[in-house]
Amino acid sequence: MDCKTFQELISSAVDLQLTDGEMTAFREHGHLCTPCRYEYEAEAATKSVVRLRAGRIRTPDHIARQITSQLGHGRSEPRSQWLLEFLQKPFAKPAIGFALAFASILVLLKGSTSDLPFTQATLVNDVVLQSLTNHQAVLDGQIKPQVISGEPAQLESLFSGITDYAVHLPKMKDCKLLGGVQNEFAGTKLAHLVYQHDNEIVYLYQTCFATVMKGEKLCLSAEAKDDLVRTGWFSESEPDGRTIILWRKGRTLCAAVARMSKNDLMSCLTSGEEHL
Repeated sequence: MDCKTFQELISSAVDLQLTDGEMTAFREHGHLCTPCRYEYEAEAATKSVVRLRAGRIRTPDHIARQITSQLGHGRSEPRSQWLLEFLQKPFAKPAIGFALAFASILVLLKGSTSDLPFTQATLVNDVVLQSLTNHQAVLDGQIKPQVISGEPAQLESLFSGITDYAVHLPKMKDCKLLGGVQNEFAGTKLAHLVYQHDNEIVYLYQTCFATVMKGEKLCLSAEAKDDLVRTGWFSESEPDGRTIILWRKGRTLCAAVARMSKNDLMSCLTSGEEHL
């Protein structure tokens, strides 16, 4: 697969619309070609932000009718042609995607005193966003455990010698350990664990605390860093009903995501002894 074909398939790959053969070739090229891989990651992150952060609001019927009426009058062929030509430009799709992501970020920051720049790079390496995106990917079947087991010893062997921080396997009350995955992002080793609580999936993300605090390869908001330094914990409730809780344990930064209330998820995380 060449770069042109890869870029034409990025949207379909993000939306999981490729055949198995196409996806295999797509991944092989992305593994070898860094610029193409970065373009794919940027679009995937943009869509994740829009999906996770921008809630859907039903358009009032009278406004919908008015828009439909306006669209049906005064159509101009030159304008239509200009729009088609614009959408075919190579820069159009990334520009529109970034604009949507930035719009959703503005909604989040409305009323906030933060004036820190929110760039496309931070969309990709933000620990909270990665954790939320990975949780959804587990639910969608895009992320599957490399080791499927409820035995801590088997998961320990998966992570043994891989990370320079301790990977923690908490024994959570009423939660069943399903398996784990290890990979890396920007040269930083990551550990992922999947649990089941009743009918809900609890996803755990772990990485090096010091690396995140430096903010070069992985990052967190100033608020999250401050809470972790002061109390060792940080939590956030999402508009879609999910909760993410971050905590520090030694040299390890842990994050847990589940479609549960903050109190219920915290109860699971602190309920039992931990297997180290």
